[in-house]
Amino acid sequence: MPFLLLGTYSPAMKSLSRVASTPPYAPDCQVVTSDTAQNFASGSTQGGGRKAYIERPKHPLRAYFPTGRADFNLKFKSNTLFIDSLTALLDRYAANGVVIEQVDICGGASPEGMLHMNRALAAKRAVNVRRQIQSLKPLNDTLFHTRDCGIYWEGLEQLVAESDMKHRDEVLEILRTVPEQIFSPTGKWVDGRRHRLEMLHGGRTWHEMSRRFFPELRSCEIVSFKCNPPEYSTGIYTVPNSDEKINTDSDATGRSDTLHAGTDKGNTVNNGSDTPNAGLEVSADSIALDTDNLSQSVPNTGLALFKKSPNKTYFALKTNLLYDAVGLPNLGVEVQRGQWSLTASGLYGWWRNWTRPHINAASGEMALRRWFGRDSKETPFAGHHIGATAQVAAFDLKGTGAEGRYAPWGSWCAGLEYGYALQLCQGLTLDLTAGVGYAEFTLKRYERQDDCDVLLGTRRVSTVAPVKAEVSLIWTLNR
Repeated sequence: MPFLLLGTYSPAMKSLSRVASTPPYAPDCQVVTSDTAQNFASGSTQGGGRKAYIERPKHPLRAYFPTGRADFNLKFKSNTLFIDSLTALLDRYAANGVVIEQVDICGGASPEGMLHMNRALAAKRAVNVRRQIQSLKPLNDTLFHTRDCGIYWEGLEQLVAESDMKHRDEVLEILRTVPEQIFSPTGKWVDGRRHRLEMLHGGRTWHEMSRRFFPELRSCEIVSFKCNPPEYSTGIYTVPNSDEKINTDSDATGRSDTLHAGTDKGNTVNNGSDTPNAGLEVSADSIALDTDNLSQSVPNTGLALFKKSPNKTYFALKTNLLYDAVGLPNLGVEVQRGQWSLTASGLYGWWRNWTRPHINAASGEMALRRWFGRDSKETPFAGHHIGATAQVAAFDLKGTGAEGRYAPWGSWCAGLEYGYALQLCQGLTLDLTAGVGYAEFTLKRYERQDDCDVLLGTRRVSTVAPVKAEVSLIWTLNR
């Protein structure tokens, strides 16, 4: 009976697929869908001959990936159904004695991030899907035609066209008429498709597409299989019947959370084969990606291609820009493991400008934080957080008048805080935090007379008040 690929088909995707004309590696083969592939395999096509053919799955055979990730996760979205559908397809080939001579795999990415980073990410996704197929059946590296499709603009256009989103016609006009990148005569980038979409209606349209459509674009599709009946096979490989266990270990599909790209003089992708010269031909606009020699890193462009590990301890340095702005140097250290972090910081700015207005202060602080939200699970020191804070301090404040305020060591406060840390680029976040709690200190009023401080009065202050205001830069030391 005809084989139908079910399970990896999503209603949001409808017929979304990277279907093109006859693949470039097999121009003399007829392209068929899964519904008619059985006829070609059995020799019941018109004319009665058994011949090579290109089979395209009727529905997209697609694996999905989280934002900025290239390793294959069996539990993510419908990837389990992807494996089930792929296994059923390979079993059908084995039952019919069909020979696989080429597998066309296309990796893609959503529009966020830099273009060359997305292309490298798409190429790595294609390589990892190849490895997942090889964990099911022992296919040779030379059978695979892996390519990066970059940002999947065609898929986004189709999803938008089939949706009921606001400003749909304006989005489609940009997708169909604006080039991906626009450069000035001097070669300087000036505009592009993504920039137009981001600016449309104050970013609200981009946010809606990011929520509704972009997850469907972070994928890798098995576009087609080139198949041959046994007697017409070139002898490359026949799919055997196999009960091999599916390898779901993420280490089998990607050994690093951070992408690394290498360069190659030839248009090949090194797939990490045991065969030294096993390279795969790719199109001219593909990234040459070395997946085993990871010594060269992709330039840091602000896109976090690593994912936070829940079992890893992260260390960071931080400074409060508000204190820096008023001449109070400060530095902090924060340690995070999982969704919890502990921070210790201090400031010291005790300048002896007794005759002029000044802010002198010294303090030490400890805080325990609990991070939550999607960003906190993907990136260290990012996302929402709540916590408890405590600090001891001393300060001396004097304005333009003769009178000042002084609190000696022993002043303290404790309270609760809430904040949000926004990732600025890879390894750097901006943390906005405010706290309220209980403060207790001795306040001394003094006046400067004849180069001496004359005490005017002392009182003990105990109050509930804001105890923290923070706009901090956090630099992650280990990524």
